[in-house]
Amino acid sequence: MMRGFTPDAESNTPGICTNMQNMVPYRAGIEAAATQLDVGGNAVAAAVTGAATVQLLSGTRRTFAGTGTKLYEFASPAWTDRSVGAGSYTAGSIWQFCQFGDATIATNYSDAMQHSSIGAFANITGPKAKVVESVVTSGGGFVFAFNTSDATYGVSPDRWWCSALNDHTSWTVAAATQCTTGRLLGAGGPIMAAKKFGNDSIVAYKAGSMYHGRYVGGTAIWQFTEIPEVGCVGARAVCDIGFAHFIVAQDGFWLYDGSRPVQLGEGQVRQWYADNVAPSVANLVECVYEKDKNRVWVFFPDSTSTTLNRALVYHVGTKEWGYVDTAIETALVYVGSGISFDGLVGTFDAQTETGDSSYWTASARNLAVFGTDNKLKTYNGTPGSSYFQTADSGDGARVSRLNEMYCTYALRPTTATGAVYSSHNLGGIELTGPTGAANDPPAPIGVPGRFTLMQQGRWHRGQFSFTGGVRVTGYEIPLMPAGRR
Repeated sequence: MMRGFTPDAESNTPGICTNMQNMVPYRAGIEAAATQLDVGGNAVAAAVTGAATVQLLSGTRRTFAGTGTKLYEFASPAWTDRSVGAGSYTAGSIWQFCQFGDATIATNYSDAMQHSSIGAFANITGPKAKVVESVVTSGGGFVFAFNTSDATYGVSPDRWWCSALNDHTSWTVAAATQCTTGRLLGAGGPIMAAKKFGNDSIVAYKAGSMYHGRYVGGTAIWQFTEIPEVGCVGARAVCDIGFAHFIVAQDGFWLYDGSRPVQLGEGQVRQWYADNVAPSVANLVECVYEKDKNRVWVFFPDSTSTTLNRALVYHVGTKEWGYVDTAIETALVYVGSGISFDGLVGTFDAQTETGDSSYWTASARNLAVFGTDNKLKTYNGTPGSSYFQTADSGDGARVSRLNEMYCTYALRPTTATGAVYSSHNLGGIELTGPTGAANDPPAPIGVPGRFTLMQQGRWHRGQFSFTGGVRVTGYEIPLMPAGRR
């Protein structure tokens, strides 16, 4: 099986991609990444710092976007101001959301926690919090607040609160209601993030450790166990993939299944990521689980940026990686109403989404982002330009000749171009060889995916470049002897 983006491996490891752009793993290889597609809404009035699509008990969905000073709700194409009292929040706010029954909880730490079941948000009397999450236990439901500030305990970066049982508006400590609070001691630093874990439990994250909290009832109510050494870098640097948490930590990527954390990406992308992420703003990293395609997208700022402009993409099933250039403000899983042919804007020929895209399907989950133009977009657009580079093929002791190389498709691209490079030593300077379009007329006249490109060298690397949608299941670079020193 073809490997994905594997820049950390030895460059002559068979089947890997030593470099790529705008390609992601899928169940049988790699494919061109879809582009951002506008869902048809207006631009939000300012940059979006947090967003969520939530589901009510009736099945109805609401989509919210928070800016530095406002909370908005989407009713296509407009964004309606849902800020408390139609006023403004503290400038610079970064929003977190969770759902508790019909109530949407939002927090930005600077202001009171917010809640809305219909219409505008209202203040919750209780602690201010940087992180909120809801958990349903065998005994009922709770809302958690982490990294808090309140009148009793003041600023408490390591404090947690849980609301009264089944009441997200009650935050007075009482045994009868099971509202309680505590601190997560041990590792230093503030609580960065939290995610529910299955039923009856939640995991809170600092930069250098995690704490698995379990509902125990009685006088303790919640009991947290520290798991040292592994934490996360930011409030959105962890996502729930169903059976485990995917975590972006200071030392790379981890999977936590409730028993122990397991490192991901070692020998694949871990070192590459460390070399390319901007460490001063690594806390901006966001990860989102694209459930329908079993992929986790890790949006990060590269070393030249202070905003999210790149993404690594991990396939949970194949454990392979991809890489995409994509600039965003924030990411979410968006569920819209679906689009019919009658609802299209412009001509049918002008549409860019594919026939099997979830763009057309009501209630379909879509990986979505707010683009740098403050507009909500899904990744359902027709792929643009993409490429991958092969492993180095050859022998350090002899010169070989390359006459042609092959790419195996599950979906053939709109256009395909090949290029080759040669070098005398691995890790040395690569010499650029010839380029050419695929010798790819319809079968049986030609061989699909064949590129006729001739060069000599000890080591050979190919690059396959595409436009449009493409799925690649393998490649081959056959070599012939050309002499020995």
